[in-house]
Amino acid sequence: MRISIITFHFPHNPGAVLQCMALQNYLKAKGHEVTIIDYRPDQHARMYRPIRNPFTEATDFVKNYGSKNTMRKIYKWVRHFGSVLLSCFSYRVVSEREKFFSSFISKNIKMTRRYDSLEALRADPPAADVYISGSDQVWNSDITNGRLDPAYFLRFGDSKIVRIAYAVSANIKNNEINDYKLFTDKIKYISLREKNTACQLEKLLKRKIAVTVDPTLLLSASDYEGYITRKATYDYILFYGLRTKENNSLIKDTLKKVQKEYNLPIIDISPIDWRISVQETHRVISPNEFLSYIYGASVVITNSFHGSVFSITFKREIWCVLPSLSGTRISDLFESVGLRDRIIKKLEDTETIKLNAQIDYDLVSSKVERNVIDSKEYLDRVLRG
Repeated sequence: MRISIITFHFPHNPGAVLQCMALQNYLKAKGHEVTIIDYRPDQHARMYRPIRNPFTEATDFVKNYGSKNTMRKIYKWVRHFGSVLLSCFSYRVVSEREKFFSSFISKNIKMTRRYDSLEALRADPPAADVYISGSDQVWNSDITNGRLDPAYFLRFGDSKIVRIAYAVSANIKNNEINDYKLFTDKIKYISLREKNTACQLEKLLKRKIAVTVDPTLLLSASDYEGYITRKATYDYILFYGLRTKENNSLIKDTLKKVQKEYNLPIIDISPIDWRISVQETHRVISPNEFLSYIYGASVVITNSFHGSVFSITFKREIWCVLPSLSGTRISDLFESVGLRDRIIKKLEDTETIKLNAQIDYDLVSSKVERNVIDSKEYLDRVLRG
């Protein structure tokens, strides 16, 4: 069966690239012919370019911004302009990331020709028996330039092609309800990563919405070993923190407590500077190195969903400082595998960080496996039609 997948496969984010590769590899192992639709709309792709135009990007952003309030638009324009302008001072870092990620993608992901707009995708859609949207936050307008992108709802190609949304993350806003109803009408099967959002969408669309695991969990730890580039030493604490608007002090306090308990050096592979005291820092890493650092760690501290997923996959001690933006997704994951006590929401939660409180991975892995089996059976079933 010919399957074409559309997702976020090009951001300089290890989790985005690895979830794409994982779904591709799982489906290929089932005997399907799989390609990733190389859809890179300019408004999104230019975020990862070393050289950017703050005036053009801010103006385009405001054009797509849903609010009609003039003052709100001016505020958004100024804020976006400043954000893009600041990114220009990171030319060297962005260039290095581009080199690492482009190399990994070209080696490990089979893509169609490049599409830089929905119009181009509709004019010459890839030939396939099945289109799949997902995983990742493809139904989140905060990421797709202020509006839901019909491409990620598979609004292109022949109507006879079966359309599936797998393990999508959605951010349903009141002003987008009609779009969700319209954009999903051609999608035969829909599954989301978050339980609460699936219930919300189920009520909105009045149809069954499944809950499935992230594609990275469809592969086992042994499946990732070929991508590991460093030997496991288990002699460091790994910190991987993504940008968040709050919890900076909580992350610092958690790291201090963990280092005191374990008496190990901290390696920081976060893409941003958290201004914390660590023994080793790596701001630019490839997806291979991302996997390798987690694989080789004794303990992982993160606020990242995929940082958490791979820590669990490699059976590492983990504490996750819950962020607001992806908190539901992380909470659902940890609760589903019996790791609720490894979530840090407030300073008092750090009291659970004890050397003798090791994760029972026999129990956790059995719960992960049940969830994975259910998702594999779901995906295999919908592909059979």
